[in-house]
Amino acid sequence: MLTVSSDEIRCRVEKLRRQFQTSDPFILCRQLDVQLKGVNFGETEHSIKAMTTVIFRIRMIQYNSNLPRTLLTFILAHELGHILLHSREIKTFQETETTLYETNRLETEANRFAAELLLGDSASFYREMQDSDYTLFQIAAAHHVPYDFLAYKLQMMEEEGYPVPELPAEPDSRCLGGDLGLPDCYGFYEE
Repeated sequence: MLTVSSDEIRCRVEKLRRQFQTSDPFILCRQLDVQLKGVNFGETEHSIKAMTTVIFRIRMIQYNSNLPRTLLTFILAHELGHILLHSREIKTFQETETTLYETNRLETEANRFAAELLLGDSASFYREMQDSDYTLFQIAAAHHVPYDFLAYKLQMMEEEGYPVPELPAEPDSRCLGGDLGLPDCYGFYEE
């Protein structure tokens, strides 16, 4: 069970958009005094994509400098979700072991935050989907997000009462794992 509701995530994202007039995670990090640091975490499928730390109230996202910008955009949106939704858990996570359930809950909430931030408000997104002949995978590709982010957005829209298409696959909270840097990972990413 999630502890941060879809409504709360939507409200926080909308407040950010209104306050800073952007959904760009790079700009939002700068405006929120979140330090960004590129680090060479490697280029294998097991390499760290990014991590968030808070030390002495200094918030920092360290990201893998080998990632293409397209991937980095949604990874930063995800990490920003951790900072804004899980500040207490970030400190606890760094100090103690966390259960798999707790990790999946945190990752799911951060993924939902990123999906809401990058895919826009539900009404506009719903209109866009209605006006399109694209499949769900093509819609995800057009927005440069993994299918799982689109699936999270559709789940949240369904909770709001929108009639959304049936998902061909449930979103996976671990969708940012693996070798995201390969162009054929989702079939549509290229630098």
